[in-house]
Amino acid sequence: MLRNDIEAWLVTKSNQSVHLTHKNVDVFNINDICWGLSQITRFSGQCNQDYKVAQHCCLVCDLVNEEYKLEGLMHDSAEAYIGDIPTPVKRMIPDIKELEFFLYDQICYKYEINPIISTHVKDMDNVMLNIEGVNLFDTIPNWIDMSLGTVLDQKLVNIWSAETCRYEFMKRFKRFYK
Repeated sequence: MLRNDIEAWLVTKSNQSVHLTHKNVDVFNINDICWGLSQITRFSGQCNQDYKVAQHCCLVCDLVNEEYKLEGLMHDSAEAYIGDIPTPVKRMIPDIKELEFFLYDQICYKYEINPIISTHVKDMDNVMLNIEGVNLFDTIPNWIDMSLGTVLDQKLVNIWSAETCRYEFMKRFKRFYK
């Protein structure tokens, strides 16, 4: 259970104060989400390029079936507020995962997304993770799922700048948010 007795808040790009453990969907803003995700590098910055969470979200959106486009785009939206914390770290600190779910649930409520990430989006997120792993590290990481076969041959042709990430993210959001 998240602790409400801790002064846990941050200020966003738009100067919005977000208390991390108090429920208030009004504080979440798509422009802040977009900005945050475009500034955060995947894999704790340990990959060989400055690959942003926003680009990852856009590429997952591009992979998923039509009815999952918004969910695919927004699946990592809570990371705009807490950063891209590697899964092994999340496993070690259960409160982080709980906080991520708490924030994601509020964002989903605001933008009318089912807060339970669908199997399809999870699968495409995993495919993208593996494509990224093959493309963004000097040696293939041991967590790559080699059973994906030729899917792993896909190349990340361009790594986007933060500005391009913001443009592409908002373009998809405007298209898929009804």
